[in-house]
Amino acid sequence: MNRSDRSSNAIQPCNDWCLLAHNLTNKLAVIIGQCDLLSERMDQPADRNRMEIIRAAARWMADEINGHTHITIPGAQVETGLA
Repeated sequence: MNRSDRSSNAIQPCNDWCLLAHNLTNKLAVIIGQCDLLSERMDQPADRNRMEIIRAAARWMADEINGHTHITIPGAQVETGLA
């Protein structure tokens, strides 16, 4: 196996996991933004509270994804935390 084969094999899993994490985080950001916009239009405190619970859950998931998606490549080791 030559050097380019090793590097492409080591990088591919990282790219797949990073892309998945990036896409999930983007979708969660949309949910958080929409919750913010909707909660401004809600008159009832109970409705705003429910929206805040959804927003907080989406924020927690985004933070979890961002906190567990780190990559180390020395020796072609890929660490994602998503396995």
